[in-house]
Amino acid sequence: MASRVVTAGLICGQLWAHAPLPPELEDPECLGINKEPAHATLMPYGSLKEALAAKRQASAFSLSLNGMWKFNWVPHPSQRPVDFYKTDFDVRGWKEIPAPSCWQLLGYGTPYYRNNGYTFHRDWPRVLTEPRDTRYTSMIERDPVASYRREFDVPASWAGRRSFLSFEGVDSAFFLWINGQKVGYN
Repeated sequence: MASRVVTAGLICGQLWAHAPLPPELEDPECLGINKEPAHATLMPYGSLKEALAAKRQASAFSLSLNGMWKFNWVPHPSQRPVDFYKTDFDVRGWKEIPAPSCWQLLGYGTPYYRNNGYTFHRDWPRVLTEPRDTRYTSMIERDPVASYRREFDVPASWAGRRSFLSFEGVDSAFFLWINGQKVGYN
């Protein structure tokens, strides 16, 4: 059985200026959609030898998506590529960025750090309040959005098995699409 190519689309950051705001973003009770409850890190192994070695990334059932991803960054949601997650959307002109990484440290936007107070205007639970005070860095780059795309092969030996994607360190809200279908939010 041949492997199948999967297109993963990921969008991070504050979202949607002129398009309808997804209700998940301002719902403090929605911590995710289609995500597993919190639990200890688990990993299936292909053999007893693999399990005894206890190296998750070396398991026959582990596939790292670390590496280069197609990447698009915009300072405001109204400038985002709305349909980027569709399988026929052309991303050949996009730059590439390593994942994992921090886009602000790679020249996209401004790193936000403050040891006391906030770098953004608080108006909880709303995320797109218009600024009243322009002293915040985040008012200059209003709600940046990053869109990521990557194709990968799912091994044929995984046919019939459940598969899980693990994002260990995405900062901010994100939505996930697989082969053009919205499958999750965190």
